[in-house]
Amino acid sequence: AHAADPAIPLTVTTLYNQVSVAWAGLSKTPLQRSSQWGIERLFLVLKEGCRVEALQLGTVARLERAFALFLVVGWRIARLMRLGRTVPDLEASLLFEPEEWQAAYILAKKPVPKSPPRLNDVLRLIARQGGFLGRKGDGEPGVKTIWLGLQRIRDVAAGIKYARESHDL
Repeated sequence: AHAADPAIPLTVTTLYNQVSVAWAGLSKTPLQRSSQWGIERLFLVLKEGCRVEALQLGTVARLERAFALFLVVGWRIARLMRLGRTVPDLEASLLFEPEEWQAAYILAKKPVPKSPPRLNDVLRLIARQGGFLGRKGDGEPGVKTIWLGLQRIRDVAAGIKYARESHDL
């Protein structure tokens, strides 16, 4: 029988409070390093993309609500990155609204396909909006270029949706 892995403590300090979280079950074993890497990517998105450390919400309850929302955002970005690498041929419409993948093509000044494109094609277009260069040796987009690109895509997608709803496009 294996001894239980010790929990890895994590402390998030805000202006008003300090919240401690223990990641139970994570260790330095090879199998669990990839899980830990995933959590580190998620916290990178939370810290730099969502800027949770800059929140000054005043109460723990408000911080918890904001953190819950930002966890969903961080999870989506990390999931997009992971799926773009593991199942690049997946249809983009499974993970993006039509306006989102169409906005990626519009911002890239490319013809918008009639049918949903591949996930990896859309992710690369989105990541280019976030600074991804897409050169031969660059590999696949990371969470940072995806979240930066999604910020631009979101605005254009909202405009497309509004135009369709308001003007029967």
